[in-house]
Formats: sequence, C-alpha cells, structure tokens
Amino acid sequence: MVAPKLSQHTGWKKHETFGLRKEWVHVYLSSPRSWSESSDLGNRQVQSLQAWIRTSGFIDAHGHETDLYRMFQEKGTEYRLAWEILWVNFNWPTARWYISSVDKGMWTTTELVNMLCKAAPQLAKRTVQDAILELVGFLQHTPVGSELGQGEVSSSRPREIKRGGLPDPSWEAIYQAFSRLFEEEGRKQLGLNENLLWPWLVFSCSRDQVMKEILITEDERIALDDKNIYVS
Repeated sequence: MVAPKLSQHTGWKKHETFGLRKEWVHVYLSSPRSWSESSDLGNRQVQSLQAWIRTSGFIDAHGHETDLYRMFQEKGTEYRLAWEILWVNFNWPTARWYISSVDKGMWTTTELVNMLCKAAPQLAKRTVQDAILELVGFLQHTPVGSELGQGEVSSSRPREIKRGGLPDPSWEAIYQAFSRLFEEEGRKQLGLNENLLWPWLVFSCSRDQVMKEILITEDERIALDDKNIYVS
C-alpha cells in the first residue's frame, strides 16, 4: 500500500463531524442556489454540507458547477457512475489515508482511530476520532460504502467497517482516477512499479482488471506498455 505524506495535509475534520448523506445530495440538487435557507438541516449540518459540496467536487475552486454536478442533476442519485467519480475525487485527507492504507478486510472504528493515530502522530486524538467519524458517516450514508464496496458499516458497537472493494469499476471512473493521478504527479508517463494512488487502490479492485479495461476499451486518451502507462 502507499504511504502518503500525511504531515503535509490539513482539513482532517472540515465537515463538522458529519459524513455526507445521500439525502443531503438530494437537498442540494433540488435547490442548488437556496438549499441552505429552504432545508430542514441544522446550522452545523448546513456548514457540513457546504463543505461536502466542495469536497465531493460538485463545484470547483472558483465556485463553478462541475461535470459531476451536471451528471448528478441529469442522472439522479441512483446513478452508480456518479458515485464512483465522487469517490475518485477523495478531496480530503482522511479518505486519502483510507484509500492508501486500509486494505480489504474488517475494521472497527477503534482500530481505524488507532491506525490513523500511528500514521499521523501530529494530530490530536480528538481530531483523529472526528476524522474517522466523518469518514464512517460518509461510507454509511452514501452508496460509496455498501454499493461500491468501500466500507459497509455495521450497526454493532463499536461499529465495524468492511472494505470488500469494487471488482468492476466503470471505465470512465477508472480513467478519471488515472487523470487525477497524472495531474497530481505533473507527468504524462508513470512507471507501473511506482508507489502511487493507482485506480486499483482507489476502488480496492484487481490491478489486472484495470489493465484489462485499458486494453478492452482502446481509449486513445491512455496507453500502456510492460513498464509504463501514458496519458495524452
């Protein structure tokens, strides 16, 4: 697994300890200009959703609505590809750590807190607890957790999170994950043996499955050989 430089990241608990909820996405999409005034959400929940709108990639850094926003508006919240691409965004450090460090298996929230405390010792334990609370809430209340296999949350106490992975991510989501990775690295060629946040880590799927999809789709935007992968 990838060992991210967690000390460089900020914004570990920027969502007021709430995870994004599918019904909140409905609230936002139904009235994107005035949802905060017309919804029944409490003040902290409003602040949380305002943060999630950016984290999820519904608007860009300039406040403009994105292709993902338009996809949700057109296809609705039952459209799996939209949630796959939202997960690809993983625009907050807790999700980045989870993707890179938590493999398939079953974990309690206590175990996740202890793991993150060791990985990011600069963080106060309360910050870590709140960060895991946001992540687990997100997994529990959106299709990313159970339908995409990134963390099915039990009702037991402490809660258990089962990451089974998504064996068959959509090609467009795979491509978006590659595109994001190439953009982060600032290169158009990456070595397949490099320790990076590859799409198979994002979705916890088989690397062979991703390679197979590249070959099957014959997408001209991306190519590979025995040692490298390239983006146009």
